[in-house]
Amino acid sequence: MSKPSPSRRPPGTAGQPLLAYSNAFELTWTRRPNATGFVYHYDVAILPQWDVQRADFKIGAQKGTEIIMRLQEQVQPMKFSPLGAYDGKKNLYSYQKYSFTSEEFIVPWQSGPSNKKNVSVKVVFVRAINFTSLQNLLAGDGAALNPEGDAIISMNMLNIFVQATPKMQAPRIHNVKSFFTPLDSRASQVRPLELWRGFFQSAHLFDFWMHG
Repeated sequence: MSKPSPSRRPPGTAGQPLLAYSNAFELTWTRRPNATGFVYHYDVAILPQWDVQRADFKIGAQKGTEIIMRLQEQVQPMKFSPLGAYDGKKNLYSYQKYSFTSEEFIVPWQSGPSNKKNVSVKVVFVRAINFTSLQNLLAGDGAALNPEGDAIISMNMLNIFVQATPKMQAPRIHNVKSFFTPLDSRASQVRPLELWRGFFQSAHLFDFWMHG
């Protein structure tokens, strides 16, 4: 018999309020007039189209993101509008449901005429996630803490959307959670090397920042 999820504690009243500064900015999610309040989750599988043992085929997050962006921007831009947010592994999220439930696409391994290899990218619809369930989490609903519930999945999805945006833009140099930019580089200090500034991103909920 599973135990009920604990409710969140109310705000404290002891002590004095303090003003704190942090390297953060407000993030709002504006629902479009025709939006349903759902975000759509798709499973992604990338497999080689050349002679290799599929069990031995491994692809990194950066190469996987490159392939998924090529699929969305060049191979099938009409089917992937708007662009989905990819986590570099197996998950693709879109705030608009795509026209297909399951489909396989052939995508070049590299851009340009020199490419001689392709991969297959299978995209399968998994579920619709109720993004408004985050309101229940902020309200202290203990049931919203279910790891498989929409609120926790929405929080993970929100982080993927935040982290995916710079990965979709050039220059696309990144790892799993950070991206790097040549702006404000300090090449003159470490010649012949060049340092790129890195940024780590994550999203967090606050009562006074959440809007319906």
